[in-house]
Amino acid sequence: MDGGSAKVTAEESTSGGAGDEGGGAVFDVDIIQYEPQLTAKVAKLRELFKDMAMPALEIHTSEPIHYRMRAEFTIWHEGEDLYFVMFDTTKGIRPAPRVRVDTFPVASKLINELMPILLDEARADKILGHKLFQVNFHTTLSGQAMLSMLYHKKLDPLTWNQAAQRLRKALALAPSFTGLGPDSQPAVEVQQSELEAEQSAAAAAPASAAAAAAPDDVVPEAAEAVASVAVAEGAAGQQQPARPVNAKVVAAATAAASATAVFLSGKLPLQELPHIIGRSRKQKITLDQECVHESLQVNDVRYIQKQVEGAFSQPNGGVCEKMLSWAQEVTRGSQAHDMLELYCGNGNFTVPLAGNFRRVVATEISKSSVDAARFNLTAAGLQDRVFLARMSSEDFAEVWRTKGTKRRLEGLSWDTLDLRTVLVDPPRAGLDDFTVQLVAGFDRVVYISCNPETLHANLEVLTRTHDVTRFAGFDQFPYTRHFECGVYLVKRPVVAAAGEVAAVGEVAEVVVVEAAEEPVAAPVVV
Repeated sequence: MDGGSAKVTAEESTSGGAGDEGGGAVFDVDIIQYEPQLTAKVAKLRELFKDMAMPALEIHTSEPIHYRMRAEFTIWHEGEDLYFVMFDTTKGIRPAPRVRVDTFPVASKLINELMPILLDEARADKILGHKLFQVNFHTTLSGQAMLSMLYHKKLDPLTWNQAAQRLRKALALAPSFTGLGPDSQPAVEVQQSELEAEQSAAAAAPASAAAAAAPDDVVPEAAEAVASVAVAEGAAGQQQPARPVNAKVVAAATAAASATAVFLSGKLPLQELPHIIGRSRKQKITLDQECVHESLQVNDVRYIQKQVEGAFSQPNGGVCEKMLSWAQEVTRGSQAHDMLELYCGNGNFTVPLAGNFRRVVATEISKSSVDAARFNLTAAGLQDRVFLARMSSEDFAEVWRTKGTKRRLEGLSWDTLDLRTVLVDPPRAGLDDFTVQLVAGFDRVVYISCNPETLHANLEVLTRTHDVTRFAGFDQFPYTRHFECGVYLVKRPVVAAAGEVAAVGEVAEVVVVEAAEEPVAAPVVV
């Protein structure tokens, strides 16, 4: 019995795993419990912040099921069989008990459809299944998919590639896989696909046998199509079991597979087949791409987002749309000045917020994330409005403080820059002391937090100079103890004595006030 050395647990799920981001894996859900669990988390959040002057709490809910776009599973081998497992870290037992996972209701419908297809192919083909110990699924609201398969063996590039190509065709038959965004259309006339060619070249006898064995709700043409693929692959020495599928599924997969991948203005790049990446020690095999393209609706605009394998992206796509819409709303009316975003990732917040500012300066240290952010900015037509610097926030802050120069900041003019708003989205540890002091110098702060406790600690410092004018909770991780938060802070003007002036922020403005204004309470949104 060999489960592999890499166990997918809740503690490890912060990189995109299937668990609860550190609070115990969620193996199953009861949607009747969604509202009670949310009510309990809201009550806990209110209790945590009761010692602070906070505005009305805005609550943004999640879908109660199929909300996670990403999931990671260990592959457990038992004789000739293999299946998905996770490890239950909630019981405090070491080693953590193993839990077989045949379906995973917290994950997207597409992930649940891909799971049994992958297992069937891996069981039938030793090239795919032998020493496979982990599979990472990455799907999108737009119907795209990417799988990373991790092995305890060196992969033969030729044979593994051939097996993975066959796997892709099988995965493309998943009902929810379209490869297209909601608004995307093929840019060229659909030609005869490779799948159709295989169908027409298939032997009649095996196809007829498969058709005869097909269930009543599967039309003979669909069964023949699958059997034909099996025969064609069998000729290459890799006989695969025929799986009848609905004719509409075959037609949809055929159309997606035959369309040329292009980029249309305002449209998603088409994905012909699910992307697959094979990994082993010091080895990576990529069939075509290492990314998927998401389509996110932010208020009244739809944005394209390139998401790269292994890089961070928000796991709950629906709640991500709500967070972006909220952040865009609270920063409206800021076109007269500029925004700084620290660690912007793939531009998740950068893209929808850029239109609210004269200019945005964004920093990020990951090369793959910077490349994805540039793609996403260009797709939105914002490449000239955002200055993207591949450097740490500490390095940027030092150069900014001294108004110095650095190669990666060439083209950025300190004389014309007017940074008054800062956006931060730190890890669970929150902002360090250096960054808290940096943020405190801005007039306006957008703080997105995945840990209310560290947010509270940071606000104890920031509220000495700023008022919290908006406060939102986002149920990013239903059925867990975690709650994503967003706060919008505005610096209080410095009260000046009669005849004196007070400087606001980093700019030479003169403000004379009698008292600090009270923050405006935002309406509760459910």
